[in-house]
Amino acid sequence: RCQSAGIKVVMVTGDHPVTAKAIAQKCGIIGPHSQTKEQVAALKYDGDLSRVKDDEYDAIVVPGHILQEKLDTEVDDPQGVADFWNNALNKNNV
Repeated sequence: RCQSAGIKVVMVTGDHPVTAKAIAQKCGIIGPHSQTKEQVAALKYDGDLSRVKDDEYDAIVVPGHILQEKLDTEVDDPQGVADFWNNALNKNNV
């Protein structure tokens, strides 16, 4: 209901990324045909994440340790952190 009203739904959990994605799909946060960057890389580029373009995936699952690593760079790279959040929050399914 929230998404259809234009409200972006974001799930934050400490679960394993695979578990988190399954829960998000079950709750309707991530659609059944949505793909993460990792899925596109596995299907199209033999797992090479660097070859996946931003417009090739519409869902994002960020493991907690990666989120923490990114946040830890804010003092040295504030634009990189801003870019990370912009990319993450501009996906249809977070």
